[in-house]
Amino acid sequence: MNPKLLCTWLGLPGDSWPPNHHALLDLPPGETDPKRVEEKVQERLAKLRCYQLSHPEEATEGMNRLAQAFISLTEARPAEKPVATATALADPPPVQSKALQETLIGQTTKLDWADAPPVRVNKNTPLPAIPIGNSGSFRKEEIKPAPPPKTREELQAEAETALVKDLAESTEARGGLVTLPDVIERIERTRRLLTAWIQAGRFVSRMDKLLGKSEKAEFVKRLKTVTAAVDGYPSFVAHPGQPGYRVVALAHLAITPEMFNAMHEDQRDLLAKDWSIGYRILIAHRSYVRRLFKSMRRNKVRSVVHAARNLFAARPLLWTCLGGSILVAMVVSVVVVMLLS
Repeated sequence: MNPKLLCTWLGLPGDSWPPNHHALLDLPPGETDPKRVEEKVQERLAKLRCYQLSHPEEATEGMNRLAQAFISLTEARPAEKPVATATALADPPPVQSKALQETLIGQTTKLDWADAPPVRVNKNTPLPAIPIGNSGSFRKEEIKPAPPPKTREELQAEAETALVKDLAESTEARGGLVTLPDVIERIERTRRLLTAWIQAGRFVSRMDKLLGKSEKAEFVKRLKTVTAAVDGYPSFVAHPGQPGYRVVALAHLAITPEMFNAMHEDQRDLLAKDWSIGYRILIAHRSYVRRLFKSMRRNKVRSVVHAARNLFAARPLLWTCLGGSILVAMVVSVVVVMLLS
């Protein structure tokens, strides 16, 4: 592979291969706008496709680098806010009073214990009974062994499960689910997307899967079907910055079967994991929408309550205009009353 050819085709310095993502796409540092990034990627892919027949190895290398840059920049997320530590939230140690400090055992005391009056006990007061034999109240508590620490795989599985549930029932996922027809339409769209997702998973869900001659046309067809099903779907899955976008990016970048077979093992592994998490999110969202459909169909009152609660999230502009109109009417009423009085 001759990197100087790639640098010449893409207008890069001859000794800078492989460049960073922004230099490869001729973008300013920090640029993550998905639309701008995709325009640059498509522009450079068009240049490399001219050399696929004459220099297949260099063209494939350049296209793979462009795909990595596209996915990396469109999946960029803002840094998380720092979490307050336990030591910062801990209460300050209690301050002992002066009298208590003077009576502590082992320290010099200013109280004269010898002058204290003796404690007199009544002779008729019965002494406390001492239990004989085994008594449950004096039985020593059994010390349970501490649970073993969780492995890295278990912690990662718990984090993925929490992510799947949060995204499947997030505000973006619930957006537009106001009336019963809206819920029915979402169920149908989720069914179509899930079907296309499973069919594309035959090729992308395994890192050791290589396309044969008879599968190349089917591979391109399934990617286009996924892209069509994702178009207009809520952005909680298979959109820039969300799980499942690597699968959709294959179709956006027009990845050929030859480029797919030439992908590195690490890239194939990330693609398979991304498909798996996207599949779990779609399954969880389908279950949530089905539960919502049954609840709204059986209980009309609950359906009205759900519609009123989600109407603002679905149509915020309508509520903003309505609130502004009410506020203007109140101001006009006050002014009229003041003038009449």
